[in-house]
Amino acid sequence: MWTTHQLGGEGMNYKIDKIIYDYQNIIRDDGEVSRNELKKMLMMDDEILSIYKTSSKINSLINMILKPRERKSTHPDKAEIDERLRLYNDGMTDSDIAKIQSRCVASITRWRHERNLQSNMKKINKNKMNERIKLYYQGYSAKEIAEITGDKKSAIENYIYKLKKGGKIKNRSAGTGTAQK
Repeated sequence: MWTTHQLGGEGMNYKIDKIIYDYQNIIRDDGEVSRNELKKMLMMDDEILSIYKTSSKINSLINMILKPRERKSTHPDKAEIDERLRLYNDGMTDSDIAKIQSRCVASITRWRHERNLQSNMKKINKNKMNERIKLYYQGYSAKEIAEITGDKKSAIENYIYKLKKGGKIKNRSAGTGTAQK
């Protein structure tokens, strides 16, 4: 059996671990799935690169998915702490880290607080906020900003209104209103 590391180097461990976790949850929630059904689902999964969809690797992945989850000890070992810090430094949220490590979100949050680490959710939100403001000043409409960021138009309009009302952004200068694309 190959390990998740043999699937393709840096970053693949996380992806494969997440795929295994997701399929284990599907099976837990939906009930038993035959090996053939699982194989078909994995072969159609876009998250798995085609070069890893060989019969032997898919069969090994099926074995990992069907293998019962090992119960985690109460206290994480050094390897788990190191992985947790790496995931945190990669910008993952507490919720994402908890899913990967089969821990509750509260334990990850507690671990982060003990080390005086800021939430990565704030970084994500700040980056999204800066992106929206930049697009606004470039002249994009609320509808266009929503399409670019994947947000709803009404959410963008409300967001811009609140920022204007709070004095955090100013009205665009006259003559703008059509974005340079």
